[in-house]
Amino acid sequence: MRIRYSFTSDISEVVEKVIFHLEHFKQKKNLEKQFAKVISDLSKGEINHTLVVKQINELREELSKLDLLLFETSEIVAVCQQGLAGDFEVQKEEPLQEEELKPQVSQTTQQTSEAIQAIELQNAFKNIQNITGELKKIKNKNV
Repeated sequence: MRIRYSFTSDISEVVEKVIFHLEHFKQKKNLEKQFAKVISDLSKGEINHTLVVKQINELREELSKLDLLLFETSEIVAVCQQGLAGDFEVQKEEPLQEEELKPQVSQTTQQTSEAIQAIELQNAFKNIQNITGELKKIKNKNV
């Protein structure tokens, strides 16, 4: 499950924290290696189609996560730009009231959550199509 979280930070620390998340993704997920593996497996004389389709779906899922990370990074950088340009009012740091401490879901968070759900649903349908295709192949072999 993926969640979106937020925290308050001094504007001078934001870039460092964004870089941390980008580097973390880069170290954790070697997309170049996954992509090279797909190409390599497709280049073999006898292709294991099921394996290649699975690898492609896994790569697409990781790319969707990267796309979301880059989208969020873009939003954060834009907000920093607005803050540095003085395009919005800077909030004074005041203690939060009890009502303000309750979790709030923003429209952007809902849109992001809906986008993730749509991607997961697309991936699920593709997996079902792949399974259906494989079952048809097996059925045709047994007939």
